[in-house]
Amino acid sequence: MRIKLVSFKYPIQGLKTILSRLPLVKQGRDRPLSKHLIQLGQPVLLTSLIVASSILAIRHLGGLEKLELWAYDHFMSLRPEESIDPRMLIVGVTEEDIQRLNQWPLADQTVDQLLAKLEQYSPRVISLDIMRDVPLEPGREALLERLTSSENIVTVCKASNQESLGVPPPPGVIKESVGFADLVVDSGGVLRRTLLWMTPPAPAGGLANQPGHLCSGPEIIISLGLRTAFYYLLDEDIQPEFTDRGEFRLGNTTFPRLTSKFSGYQTVDTAGYQVMLNYRSEQNSARQVTLEDVLADRVDPDWIRDRIVFIGYLTPQAGDDFYTPYSQALSDDQKMPGVEIHAQSTSQILSAVLDQRPLIWVWHTPVEALWVVVWAGVGSILAWYIRHPWRLSLAVLGVAIGLYVFCFLLMLRGGWVPLVPPIIALGAAASTTITILNQKLKAENLRIQTELDITRRLQKMILPPERELQVIEDLDIAGYMDPCDDVGGDYYDVISDSNGHLKIGIGDVTGHGLESGLIMIMVQTAVRTLLESGKTKPEEFLSALNRSIYHNVQRINSDKTMTLSLLDYKQGTLYLSGQHEDVLIVRANGSLEQIDTVNLGFPIALEEDIDDFLAHTQIHLEPNDVVVLYTDGITESRNIDREFYGLNRLCNVIMSNYQRTAQEIRAAVIQDVANHIGQQKILDDITLLILKKR
Repeated sequence: MRIKLVSFKYPIQGLKTILSRLPLVKQGRDRPLSKHLIQLGQPVLLTSLIVASSILAIRHLGGLEKLELWAYDHFMSLRPEESIDPRMLIVGVTEEDIQRLNQWPLADQTVDQLLAKLEQYSPRVISLDIMRDVPLEPGREALLERLTSSENIVTVCKASNQESLGVPPPPGVIKESVGFADLVVDSGGVLRRTLLWMTPPAPAGGLANQPGHLCSGPEIIISLGLRTAFYYLLDEDIQPEFTDRGEFRLGNTTFPRLTSKFSGYQTVDTAGYQVMLNYRSEQNSARQVTLEDVLADRVDPDWIRDRIVFIGYLTPQAGDDFYTPYSQALSDDQKMPGVEIHAQSTSQILSAVLDQRPLIWVWHTPVEALWVVVWAGVGSILAWYIRHPWRLSLAVLGVAIGLYVFCFLLMLRGGWVPLVPPIIALGAAASTTITILNQKLKAENLRIQTELDITRRLQKMILPPERELQVIEDLDIAGYMDPCDDVGGDYYDVISDSNGHLKIGIGDVTGHGLESGLIMIMVQTAVRTLLESGKTKPEEFLSALNRSIYHNVQRINSDKTMTLSLLDYKQGTLYLSGQHEDVLIVRANGSLEQIDTVNLGFPIALEEDIDDFLAHTQIHLEPNDVVVLYTDGITESRNIDREFYGLNRLCNVIMSNYQRTAQEIRAAVIQDVANHIGQQKILDDITLLILKKR
């Protein structure tokens, strides 16, 4: 027994011809690429625009603000900690300091002692974040003398508002040595912004007649963080200036002003000049020591010399602590002291000006809108091409993860790029598009099902009836064809003319549906017509058949082709021509022969002229010899483990049953194929033709 593997290698000339036509075959003659893209683009573009517009409208009204701020906090908390700013030192008044000194608040004398100790080491600037508006004896006069005479101490105040006059700075301190300590807190209590300067509103009602102070307006006042930075930058010869657009600049660094539509912010009050606070770290933006450390001379003088020194309360009873983007759980132990926040603000300014550390930046509103539209388009395109709900969900999840990573990488460089709106747009557009597609597919499936029903009926109609096969005296013939639910295109026929010429054909049209069935009818009609016209030479017959089918396929603007083998039988000899699956022959003595048809023809309707590829071979049959013709629907049938039925198994079944009648051999093969497939769905037509010499 000789079993040869199936080969589908074309001759070199044929391969070149096929390759030259691949682009046309791939995109389809009936659907040019431009037309396909237009058909794709219309629903994708429409869905993307509708979804994106809806999301942008909700965002504009503030409906996504909480989610976007949560995403901002999440990214901020994931960023790696930066090293401490070596330019700064924080002297914190801790609970232990309060208990040791038995003072609350600190007496003026203690504050004066602290300032005197620090000034011994020549700091560049001292920022006192402790209110000294009222006397806390002893030591009031000495403290005021130091504050009013010093050229590098910045004191603090609280700005007035319509309900109160705020908290004034110490008496006698000039405006240039005062910075306000007010901080802007978002709804929910999280501090993400810093206020560089503002014009305080005048108090309302009876307070309007009370004497004002440096932080009560109507003049502009500067924050403690910015005032401290100004003092430090004096030695760097850097002065504040403004761009033509009114943006604040120090050196080569422009500080982008926070507007009412600043990325995730859509409903925020942006009075004054606000910028995002680009925190350096959660806890260690600057080196920290305690009040006791300084008074007891336990601080390295180099930590103070030519540095910025912030002084403020670290004890919780001061009530001067705030939630930050790092406070994900919003518990009290996650709060940051006010003096640390002022130090972060100053560090941000100095690092941006002197170290080129990035500030928090955002895209312009039109760019953000386009960003959302693009991701809505991505969702629609994914749904259009994937369509399977679970696969689509996984694809959307994968893309969303990629988007998340991209936005986080930009945040590492200070970029606050919208994450929540595009992710919502991605998922909503995918969901909407696949819903629309499902509705269209229902109608399309109904149309296709109708076409397939017609195709199956056509396939059955052109099959040779049993009565025609039974009258053929020299051959015992049994045929079988079972079209699957989704794919059509198999063909077989047995035709005899008035001169006793017997033409046997088997083939497989590419694709499925009504179009494939139509080409099958064309082939069957052409074979019968050519046979009646008296053409008998195999090569001439196939050449004429190909030209006829080729022109018809061109007329209907189709890209279908067909593999086809034709056998002419006369007086015990088969003349085989055309390219299809291998022909199997079991001789009466039990030997198996396998005839390769690759070099006997060329796919029908692929080229107009295939004469150079045509040839034929003769097969002499003795009594009880069996010839088996089949399509790839048999050999490529798969079981539940996705294993092919295969040519070897087909040969084994035939070898085990070759002594039986053609009908019995057919039944044995079909039963074995069914056993292999099991409950799996048939994915291709199953066609079998058995010829046995009587």
